[in-house]
Amino acid sequence: MAITGRGANVNLTGSAQPLRLSFKQVTPNYFRGPRGIPAVGRTFDPHDATPGYNLEVVISDGLWRREFGADPHIVGRVLRLDNDAYRVVGVMPRGFRDQGSTSDEQNVELWLGAGFAGVPFPPPLRDSRLSSRAVVARLRPGLPVAAAQAHLNALGYIAE
Repeated sequence: MAITGRGANVNLTGSAQPLRLSFKQVTPNYFRGPRGIPAVGRTFDPHDATPGYNLEVVISDGLWRREFGADPHIVGRVLRLDNDAYRVVGVMPRGFRDQGSTSDEQNVELWLGAGFAGVPFPPPLRDSRLSSRAVVARLRPGLPVAAAQAHLNALGYIAE
């Protein structure tokens, strides 16, 4: 299971012209699975227990081509996002669609790695676990949707 925060915008600075870009904060296992294989570099380490943001960023293919000229040496480059320095660890392939996105969020160009504790994900409160986050999960082969829903309900999650 991966958890994503709501999408938001950030300023990419340090170049000739600042850019306003859409980002999404995601847990380290967000890119797990065959669709989450980057075209360049890697995604976040699912074993990274860093609380809060880990100051790593995965960028979209479009951003990589448009702003960085498809530089094959982009991995390791430091990007200034607002006042914070993030290191590029990977580039998602062309056509990658952000998981769980609505039509308004399909233009995500940056994914920021986040842990389960600290900013941006404070320790969960039983009644507000999903108030500002979405859960993306895969069904175990052979597990009916109704059974998966029953498991989530038992954990206190309320799916709509």
